[in-house]
Parts: sequence; C-alpha cells; structure tokens
Amino acid sequence: MPRTIPATAFFINDCTYSTLASRGSDNNGPNRAGYSFQNVSGISVNGCGAEQNINGAFQATSDGTAGTVTGVRGLVLTGCFSYSNGTAAGFPSLINCVSTVTGQHIKVTLIGCTDKTSGGISVTSNNTGTTVLTIGCDLSGTTNAVNGGVITNLA
Repeated sequence: MPRTIPATAFFINDCTYSTLASRGSDNNGPNRAGYSFQNVSGISVNGCGAEQNINGAFQATSDGTAGTVTGVRGLVLTGCFSYSNGTAAGFPSLINCVSTVTGQHIKVTLIGCTDKTSGGISVTSNNTGTTVLTIGCDLSGTTNAVNGGVITNLA
C-alpha cells in the first residue's frame, strides 16, 4: 500500500534517533500542519515553533504501514511554541495525535511548551496505550482525549 504524505512543512517518517532544533514552520497554506511525525521513535524537537497553520502546529500519527518503526514512541517536544494554529474545524492548535491501528501506540511528552491559541491538545486512538504527557506547559486551550487516548498534565 503506498503511503500518503500529509500536507505539512516538516514531514518526518519512519525515523529513529533524531533531533529537530530551533526551526520555524509558519503559514504553510490551506490544509497543512507545521510538523508531522509518522512512525518515529526517539525524536527530540527542541525550541521549534509554528504559527498560522490551518491543521495545527504538530501532528503525530500511526498509519499502519510496516516499516522500521510502528507507531510513535519517544517523541519529546521541549520548549516548543504554538500561535494561531488549528483554525480548521476539529484540529487542535498545539498537537494532534491520531492512532487508529490496533497495537500501534503514540507516546508523546511535552515539556515547557506554550500554546497561545484556544485549541490545545487532541488525542484520538483505538489503543489504550496512546498517551500525551505534559510537564510545565502553558496551555491556553482545552485538551481532548477520545476512544482510549490519555492526556496527563503535570504542573
């Protein structure tokens, strides 16, 4: 089955042990996100930001494609910034995590990230192991977990 590449500025797929630092992804046009991570493991995103992206700042997805990595494990966003993202209906402003493939979990940690819009975080999963952990984040929006996804906020 061919892979569908999402409309996004930074698309990281089937990657292990990598770092993205001090990058900006602003105003990428209709139906686009700032950053998209699919089937990754051990990825650090440090001090990156996104503004005015219709489909949100960051996306983490598991598409069911067999590769080196299945699911999203160990995606850590530190000190990242989101402003005026997620203006399309149903898209959060900071991060959108979607896993609809049984057994392919998404594990994301946000440390000291800031969201200056009202959309927050969304997790949609048919896996009870899909989680987002936030530590010391400034989230102006709401958080939403659907179908077994879990969001845990620590001050």
